[in-house]
Amino acid sequence: MHKQSIHIYAKVLIIYSNITMSDKLTKLAILKKTIGSDAFITKDQSYIHSPDLTEQEWLFDFRAIMLRPEILNLYADLFLETFPETDTYQVAGIEVAAIPLVAAIVVKSDELGKPVNGFFIRKSRKKTGLLKQIEGTVLDRPVILVDDLINSGSSFLKQVEIIDQYRNDAKGELGNLEVIAVQAILRFRNIEAYTTLCQRGITINSFFCLDDFSDLGLRNLASLSHASPPNKYSPLWHWRGGSPSLEHVKTKAGLAVTKDNVFTITDDGKVFCLRAEDGTTEWVYDISPRKKSRGQFSTPILFGGSLYFGAHDGNVYALEAETGKRQWVSFEGDWVGSSPYLDQETRLLYIATENGFLGRSNNLNALNIDTGELIWSYKLPAPVSAAPIYSRKNKSLIIVTRTGHLLMLNPENGKLKQQETIPHIEIYSSPTLNKEEDLLFVSGVGAISDKSEASAVYQYSFKTKKIEAHFTDFNFGSYGGVTICDNTLIVGSLDKHVYAVDINTTKTKWQINTGSRIFGRPLVAKIETEMKLFIGTNGGQLLEIMSTTGEITSETPLVERVTNQPYYQIDSNQLIVQTYANEIYVLRRTG
Repeated sequence: MHKQSIHIYAKVLIIYSNITMSDKLTKLAILKKTIGSDAFITKDQSYIHSPDLTEQEWLFDFRAIMLRPEILNLYADLFLETFPETDTYQVAGIEVAAIPLVAAIVVKSDELGKPVNGFFIRKSRKKTGLLKQIEGTVLDRPVILVDDLINSGSSFLKQVEIIDQYRNDAKGELGNLEVIAVQAILRFRNIEAYTTLCQRGITINSFFCLDDFSDLGLRNLASLSHASPPNKYSPLWHWRGGSPSLEHVKTKAGLAVTKDNVFTITDDGKVFCLRAEDGTTEWVYDISPRKKSRGQFSTPILFGGSLYFGAHDGNVYALEAETGKRQWVSFEGDWVGSSPYLDQETRLLYIATENGFLGRSNNLNALNIDTGELIWSYKLPAPVSAAPIYSRKNKSLIIVTRTGHLLMLNPENGKLKQQETIPHIEIYSSPTLNKEEDLLFVSGVGAISDKSEASAVYQYSFKTKKIEAHFTDFNFGSYGGVTICDNTLIVGSLDKHVYAVDINTTKTKWQINTGSRIFGRPLVAKIETEMKLFIGTNGGQLLEIMSTTGEITSETPLVERVTNQPYYQIDSNQLIVQTYANEIYVLRRTG
């Protein structure tokens, strides 16, 4: 059947069926009664934890009924009666709720002699073995997605993006693979609320909506409360490296970018120089074949035609940027998980190394950028993940350890000038200086002593020489650190929120719930005449946010987790985004 005909046919099937109405109504009545009596839970029956960390009034616990043989059999009947032409489509869904639904449809269709192919989608790519995100055999046919309910529609949209990416990766072999319809048991909103799905020509079908459960005091939710922001960015090219270490769900080695090239380091220890125009490979440098499983977390620096970075083998490298030829290597550590800082005036590269052998210490090293010669080394009290920063006004090289030591050193000789300790916090990101360089902000993962479920952004004052908690009104901490925009701290948190905090008053100006944890540092960029924030999420979204109001003005789905800070090229007006699966997307604003 032609693809366009399948689209039309699928829509017609929603309205017309080849079964008697009385038979279908009976089955629907049985299913509705079971849902109302056994799946509907109120806060009087059980505590219900909502995404915003408050108590929820009610929910539908479909898992309580969906493994009952009679309910699965009834569900499969209703689905196949709605979509009888089983040779024109395949079914799929995301774990966990959709797995029994897909299985029921597949088994029932085979019993009827009209088998349907099925597969399921993982919420995140498998971290071992074949690293699959889609499990099962995918055929060159359109797809009907199934799930127990549809609320905001974001789960279905995520699946659509994953299937589209799978088709694109097949390079023309799966030209008919596209989502043509979604089938839920229960719909929370009017169909008009799901504008993005509708705009993509995807039919939305459900057996029930909340209005059908008015006897439980329920009504369809408002359409605008979960309206998805538009996607104002389109991909120019997409690149994927090999063998990602998916067990490392955190910020990895970032990018170095020029007008002509993009430099990236993959988890398996390869440095790639890609053409900025189309992502084709210019050269590859293989760091070490022995320690590939350790991942790469040192973001490279470009200066004077050389690329500088630390690596998982404990060495620090300088490569010729044009050819990838090694210029020098420093063998000072057993492991390098931090990024370097380069001072153009002193021509020194500062980078922390870790040592695992007995009697060897963790060190902050200053290396000559021309030869790699060790100029000085400072013994650190603990391992370091963050890159050092430099305050020219205060003439201090500043570094923080993972265990909360804040150190200020003389950049010329490595002598300690001052040391502070931040209690009850693990730090993985570099500190942030304000424009005047009189305040320093540090964030991490953990809890301050008087509020066990909260973490803090700490402020150090160069004038008073004191450090104190500046912002505490968030949970679980900030992994990627803070960004300053117009005297406002922008904090991406592991509690799935982005906060804008006034530096002077410490009051929250706005906060938004992104729906997913945030690992990367927020990026500030001027787009036309407005300052925008760009933040990647663990749900695979790139968000464009108004810095003044917190309004999400664009939401770009990228399938894999975005755990690094995005990169903005001013000259070309392009965004470059990494995922934790060794992918790079180059995006251009279209809206």
